[in-house]
Amino acid sequence: SIIAQVTDGCGSIATEEIPVTNDLEPLVVIVPEEVLMCPGDVSIEAVITGEGPFFINWTDLSNFNNIGNEAILDLTTSDPVNLQITVSDNCNGFFFQNVDVIISAPEPLEIYAGADQEGGCLEEMFLSGTVLSGVEPYTYSWVTLDNQNLGNNSLASLELEETEIVILTVSDFCNQETTDSLNIELVMEPLVIEMPVLLSGDCLSTFEIEATSNYIDDVMYTWGDNDDLYEVTELTATYQSTENAIIELSGDAGCGNTVTVQTELFIVSEPIQITLVSDTIICFEGVASLAASSTGGTGDLTYTWSGNNLIEQGNPINVSPSYSNLYELEVNDLCGNSAINEVYVEVQHVESLFEVSSLEEETYFFAPNLDSPCADCSYLWEFTDGFESDLESLSHTFNLAGYIGATLTVTTSAGCESLYTDLVNVPAIVYVPNAFTPDNDGINDVWKIEIRGIDEYALRVFNRWGNLVFESFDPEVHWKGEDSFGDYYVPNGVYSYILKYRSLDSQAFTKKGSVTILR
Repeated sequence: SIIAQVTDGCGSIATEEIPVTNDLEPLVVIVPEEVLMCPGDVSIEAVITGEGPFFINWTDLSNFNNIGNEAILDLTTSDPVNLQITVSDNCNGFFFQNVDVIISAPEPLEIYAGADQEGGCLEEMFLSGTVLSGVEPYTYSWVTLDNQNLGNNSLASLELEETEIVILTVSDFCNQETTDSLNIELVMEPLVIEMPVLLSGDCLSTFEIEATSNYIDDVMYTWGDNDDLYEVTELTATYQSTENAIIELSGDAGCGNTVTVQTELFIVSEPIQITLVSDTIICFEGVASLAASSTGGTGDLTYTWSGNNLIEQGNPINVSPSYSNLYELEVNDLCGNSAINEVYVEVQHVESLFEVSSLEEETYFFAPNLDSPCADCSYLWEFTDGFESDLESLSHTFNLAGYIGATLTVTTSAGCESLYTDLVNVPAIVYVPNAFTPDNDGINDVWKIEIRGIDEYALRVFNRWGNLVFESFDPEVHWKGEDSFGDYYVPNGVYSYILKYRSLDSQAFTKKGSVTILR
């Protein structure tokens, strides 16, 4: 306590005792008296509590040199050292203590990582390392062969995914370091998947693929990437396609225990065989029926004909080509199989044009006018005057005048026929005798004009004085030498005539001359 005394100007004195309490934290220093160390570096730490600031001094007692003023003294030495630490605080607290640093040769570091182990997939394996000798404290490092860190304590664990070699590295206080290892073997039954090696069927078949496995659970199954697979489960799948395929199934039981198996799906198709109609011959503008029969293939067959700018489906089909042409038939089934065959359609072009040339007054020559010869053709000529012939070329003498029809029919060996008709203008034929003897002896008794091929007829006969003695408008009416009235016969002599007629093509003609009557 503190006593306070006060005196005033009048000599009065007052005294008061004031109690004082010391609440300051005392100075406390904790430091080892003896430090055992290996040759090399060492750190000595003093733990200090109290009212700071603290004043620290480390002294080497062998030479009384100050070697540090911090709570932690870092020292490098290979010989023993005697040290003294002094600590004071701001409240006159004081502490000192000697510290002996003892240098000791370390015991060799020996460790044991543990016995080899066996474990299942993803099983947790526990590791325990043992230090058999060395200088504490120890640091630990567990790693796998591929440098996966498992821990930094004497105990560690590993989730087993594959056979591993685990390495334990330990270092001690004296920086000694050594390693040991153990083998942890993954033990599990190999995954086995079985399914058919080969399945076959046509393209309309549905393949039910079933697999078996020696694992019941804990396996991931994956079917290969195939768009034609459906209704897929772990070990079954359904497949339908028109193409051969290889189907894969993979299994993964974990920890690298995998397997892949295959099934080959083979699409079997009977080859398509096409039987076509024989090569055929048609006439120009005729129609040919193309038909085929087929065997083999799968499912309904489609028939596609092509040729002569034609693409048409069906069986049979009708074609009417203008020229000879080769037609191709392609037959396809539902599995994409196809077969091709060909048929030739010959188109026979027949011509019956002909040329006419005049040989004499009444005789004409007829000959076909063809672009190409037709060796196997037959010919038929027909004329409206009733004449017919099967010669290829011919000459014909008409017994009529005017427009006479001539028709040529040409027929090929295949029966193709062409017909052409033309009119031949046979000019009118007029023959006028220059004399006759009307004496009733039966010889040359009438004046008969031979004429044919006319449309109109007018005959007038005159005597030498110009008198009309005979007139006729009918070529079948002949002059017997009588006069125009028929009362008597005209005398012998020379008579003139005028013959007018119009041919069948409407041309008008006039013929003049004389005729002599002799008795």
